[in-house]
Amino acid sequence: MKARRRAARSPGYRHAAATMPGLLLAAGVAVILLSLPAGADSARLTLDVAALSFPSADPDSVPQVSAIENPVTVEVTVRSGSPSIVDLTVLSSGDLRSGADVIPIDRVSWTANGDGFTSGVLSRADPQPVGQWFGKRVNAAGSLWFQLENSWDYATGSYSQTVVYTLVAY
Repeated sequence: MKARRRAARSPGYRHAAATMPGLLLAAGVAVILLSLPAGADSARLTLDVAALSFPSADPDSVPQVSAIENPVTVEVTVRSGSPSIVDLTVLSSGDLRSGADVIPIDRVSWTANGDGFTSGVLSRADPQPVGQWFGKRVNAAGSLWFQLENSWDYATGSYSQTVVYTLVAY
């Protein structure tokens, strides 16, 4: 499932939000926010998955579990009247939860491939950079490979959380 959101030209900053693919152990959604300066023509952010799942694995033999849906394809398009810095960040709404059980969200990381894309670790406190570009016309495509740090300490369950991807041109 491809999800897209486009923000049109308007005075000041324009924000658009949409239900988007999630980053979880079982299922869930994420939100995309687009922020454009006055004079910007359009922006589009596309992620090609609906959710991520991590299969069960023995932590002694598989210390990092890769998401079944890897790689996640990310496309960024921005058109503006003047050269702009374009930042893509991600922020989790909290830790992974299954009832009262919790897996810290910083146990989920990604490796990035593609010009301008950055590898990182999810956070619930600070937006984490996913990519940065510069220009009047930005067309960026990359891939993100998500991993979960495996541990015997995790209780059995179906964990989920919402993450927010924010695309800002300024």
